Amino acid sequence: MEVVKKIFKETIGYVIVFLVTFILFRYIFVISTVMSGSMEPTIMTGNTAFCNRLAYLFSEPERGDKIIFFSDEAGTYYFKRIIGLPGDVVSFEDGKVLINGTVLEEDYIQPGVKTECSETFTVPEGHIFLLGDNRENSYDSRFWKEPYINCDKITGKFMAQINFSYEFDIKQPIRKKLKGK
Repeated sequence: MEVVKKIFKETIGYVIVFLVTFILFRYIFVISTVMSGSMEPTIMTGNTAFCNRLAYLFSEPERGDKIIFFSDEAGTYYFKRIIGLPGDVVSFEDGKVLINGTVLEEDYIQPGVKTECSETFTVPEGHIFLLGDNRENSYDSRFWKEPYINCDKITGKFMAQINFSYEFDIKQPIRKKLKGK
């Protein structure tokens, strides 16, 4: 019996840490490698991004929020910025985005970058319209077969990023070395 108590005392801390970590990253946070440059320079390719799964539990998405969501059309996760909210009319003129006829102020866009599109979009209830910050190199709502994303598809709200990823900083360099031998 003493052996069982000793093993229990020695392992309970590890079990608790494992359970807390599992709960945090399954239900509260998302950690993801940024695989495309569509949000540069705001969210950089190859960085590891941290997102909050609970951000919209008690509040609605807001224009300007950066999110991660699952695209059924592409079968993958994307990082994008919320531009259009339910009921908004999103249009484009002279390289600028207009929301309900008013130019959207976008200080996160690089100077000289133009947002080109000839279509006008009316965002349905329960959906959002998304654009990448790197407008000239972003596959986003302007080009998707279904341009509106259901709010239920939002996985999390972007919080922070670090300049490191397993995919880009460890896995790919090892593959390159192995191929070179």
